[in-house]
Amino acid sequence: MARRPYTVVLMSTDNLSVSIVNSAAPLDRAKARWEIEKNNPGCKLVALIPGHHAAASWGFHVDDAS
Repeated sequence: MARRPYTVVLMSTDNLSVSIVNSAAPLDRAKARWEIEKNNPGCKLVALIPGHHAAASWGFHVDDAS
């Protein structure tokens, strides 16, 4: 299966914190999402950006609007 480097934006399902990491995942976006969420329990994939950019990226806490 072909893989590529991605910058992955994840949001924690319990406290809405955001993390940005570099990863390699399948080219197919559905397979990439499944694999990344499987490898990061308790997190949802927010964005999948081709290339490694995590070192130059910023993530911010998402305030609960309720």
